[in-house]
Amino acid sequence: MPHVITGQIRKAPFTKEGSNNNGRWKMYAVELSERMKIRNQHGEDETVYSNYRATFFAKENVMQWYDEAFQEGKIVSISADTLHLSSRQGNDGTVYVTAEMIRPQLQFSQREPAHQGQGQQQQRQQPQHQQQLQQHQPQQQNQFDDDIPF
Repeated sequence: MPHVITGQIRKAPFTKEGSNNNGRWKMYAVELSERMKIRNQHGEDETVYSNYRATFFAKENVMQWYDEAFQEGKIVSISADTLHLSSRQGNDGTVYVTAEMIRPQLQFSQREPAHQGQGQQQQRQQPQHQQQLQQHQPQQQNQFDDDIPF
């Protein structure tokens, strides 16, 4: 069963460009986060974050499409069959765990600019190779906070 994460891109994706025998390419590393409040064993509310990272590679013919999809503030939905967990310790001792999405697929991206018409999301046309693989997922309404820890 695939893992599907839908959320707002909170910071500009890390990108890297290059070329090889097949032409130009561009890498996009997109980070998303979920925030939950849970009650700990002492009955106190505790905020817990789940961080996700998805890395996409685009050939020249789809770079413009990904440039539009992966902008700070846009809503995206990404699926992956496998997650690989990694952790790091912050300067304050907090441990951050990130789930790396293996072989991610972009299922949905917000088409209009992020500052226009909140909630008006529509399905983007997928590149031809992804149209055949795409499974339509129900859109989820999420609220996001500005204190995401990455």
